[in-house]
Amino acid sequence: MTATTHPEFNDKTEGLEVAQAFAENIRGKTVVITGVNRNGIGYAAAESFASQGPAHLIITGRTVSKLQESIDAMKVKYPNIDYRALHIDLSSQQA
Repeated sequence: MTATTHPEFNDKTEGLEVAQAFAENIRGKTVVITGVNRNGIGYAAAESFASQGPAHLIITGRTVSKLQESIDAMKVKYPNIDYRALHIDLSSQQA
């Protein structure tokens, strides 16, 4: 499947490449990423977005300690971002 705005993107495209392509839309903005923990795709996405200098990066997940661990790791590489953790459980409509 070919991407419509960037036909060069394909199944081999890395998250960082996508973030770099949209850097002007990320820099100085607020980004929200759901499902973030250090071992998952959410963290990879959050780190890719963080590399492009958003003003605020809000990460969400089910485990507060995993969210904080993710923020602590990103702060080492990207210290000038306002990070926020939001504890939510999107797997449950009742939550």
